[in-house]
Amino acid sequence: MRRVHADALVFVTSRGKPQSRRNALRALHAAGDAAGLNGDGREPVGLHDLRHSYVANLLESGGSLAEAASLARHANARVTATIHAGLTEDGRAAATARLTATGFGR
Repeated sequence: MRRVHADALVFVTSRGKPQSRRNALRALHAAGDAAGLNGDGREPVGLHDLRHSYVANLLESGGSLAEAASLARHANARVTATIHAGLTEDGRAAATARLTATGFGR
């Protein structure tokens, strides 16, 4: 994987200029609406939600805490473990199934 310069732009306009936070969030909120992730009293999907989902899914798919911390550019794995290591709904169901298979959780 090629490293991207720390100052590289993530969201740009059609002219390659910096995208405003407001416009980026507007597009993300529209995508969240279309995916059915917003509404029912929940906060709209935000940029940090994408980061959290990325790290959580990496960990659930077998990635190590060290890999996740490095890819998220955290100073240490403790930050990753504390903030981003929550289970997704699928991960929660799988963990419950594993626990039930051991005889616990019945």
